[in-house]
Amino acid sequence: KSNKKISVSNKSETGKILQYAVNVNFDITAVSDIDKKIILSKVYSREQNYSASDIHLDTLNSEKKIVESMVESVASEILIELNSIYQE
Repeated sequence: KSNKKISVSNKSETGKILQYAVNVNFDITAVSDIDKKIILSKVYSREQNYSASDIHLDTLNSEKKIVESMVESVASEILIELNSIYQE
């Protein structure tokens, strides 16, 4: 299971949005094919702020790049944990 939440993290005194925060959560359960036992069950969370741009498309592109980076980070962490489980 995964979800993404975007919120405003900083506004100017006039109410203009200066920064957003994006939070992604992954609830991962890995099950062994052999005996159907759970080998890994964990929730991974990442949060990062990014600046709002005057051009909306630039803001969306910044969000996309940050989310991709966070997904790659979680994927790497999962692989490291699974490798350590199977090397034992």
